Amino acid sequence: MAKNKVAELTTTDDTTGGFGLTEQLHDSTETAIMQEASALLKALGLIETQIEGLIEVRCISPAGGKPRQFWYAQVDELQADRERLQQLNDSGYGIYFGVATRDKRAGSKQDLKTLYTVHADLDAKDFDAANWRAGKQTALYMLDNLPSRLEPNLLVDSGHGIHCYWPLVAPLPATPENIAAVEAVNAALAEFLGSDPAVKDASRVMRLPGFRNTKYTDENLPVTLLGDAIPYNWLLSDFAPIMPA
Repeated sequence: MAKNKVAELTTTDDTTGGFGLTEQLHDSTETAIMQEASALLKALGLIETQIEGLIEVRCISPAGGKPRQFWYAQVDELQADRERLQQLNDSGYGIYFGVATRDKRAGSKQDLKTLYTVHADLDAKDFDAANWRAGKQTALYMLDNLPSRLEPNLLVDSGHGIHCYWPLVAPLPATPENIAAVEAVNAALAEFLGSDPAVKDASRVMRLPGFRNTKYTDENLPVTLLGDAIPYNWLLSDFAPIMPA
């Protein structure tokens, strides 16, 4: 899967000797925005008649201050709120979602309800601090180092990095034991890929596709899905080949 995705971010020599990334068209219409968001949430198993818990969307301003948090019992409620989320994004807020559902209107680890995926965040600057475009290309190459059967189902271009998801075969209740098991896999993925180890926590929020990464005000880049989701789900035991001995 990762090899196919590298082709979507083609490399060309630029005057600095780094890599340039092909521009991706970003349709900012309300329909297109929620199509990208819904595609990700569906692939993670969050589009069901009855999901377990609340979907958190957290809107964070790069300028600091208290984030805006919103809670949805169903994805169609989130879709109906697209105008407000887009207005916040247009005003400079980054739009994130919780990778696990919440038991109540709170976003800490003790408030989790259900675990749907393991994940990794490959930040471009961690691979090339001087040239983030080259770093993002390297992040994609790093995925090729995974055992072939552990290629991620979902890739999201976060603007300045790559977010990866491996949806679970069945959602897990967010017991302390299950949270620890999911975080152990997240940590092993981070170690293997050289990605951000701080992103292992099960209560993490990640950028929601369809909006823009507003962290750098002079370069608001689209957050987009890369390709289609692979229709496969994972057991935590599948990750044994990369777990520490």
